[in-house]
Amino acid sequence: MEAILWVVGVSVVGLIVWFIVWHTRKTNAKYAELWGRIAGLVNGTSKGSQMIGTYMGAMVEARIKSFSDDDETTYYYELSLTPGGRGQDWSVNYGGEKLLGFGEKRWHVKAKDDALKDRLVAARVVELVAVRPQHSNVSYKAKRGVLVYHETLRSGFDVPAPEEFKAQLELLGRLAEVNRQVNI
Repeated sequence: MEAILWVVGVSVVGLIVWFIVWHTRKTNAKYAELWGRIAGLVNGTSKGSQMIGTYMGAMVEARIKSFSDDDETTYYYELSLTPGGRGQDWSVNYGGEKLLGFGEKRWHVKAKDDALKDRLVAARVVELVAVRPQHSNVSYKAKRGVLVYHETLRSGFDVPAPEEFKAQLELLGRLAEVNRQVNI
């Protein structure tokens, strides 16, 4: 009886391992196909839900991430451009400006330094970002020298079309130039 239970247990474990390997290969093949449509724009290479390349001489990283709770899974797309570190953190978001997002819903700049915030507003970063969907945002992390475009997706395979990806790259490129000029 113990031998039969052992054989059944090993078979079940083997089946689970086979399924995980099969699913991972299938998922990676799907991402390779999707990233392949836009990889040429950044001379990029992909592995799974992530692609790395270069744009305007800076490193670019695109990835699909997920967050799950008890009821659903939410997917996020991040496109990062690394133009170099300087100054302070800032972001452009859509929503309320008050605590917990209350207040009038609109695009706004967040920065701890009011002078930096004023320079970003004067450089019209809100107008640059406001053409993007309202469920997106852009942030700059000075310590890492990274600009990040972030968007909520409908599914884990919502890789942007080439035209959309190019528009996102151009946005980050323009924001990198603004950051060089005003984040001192």
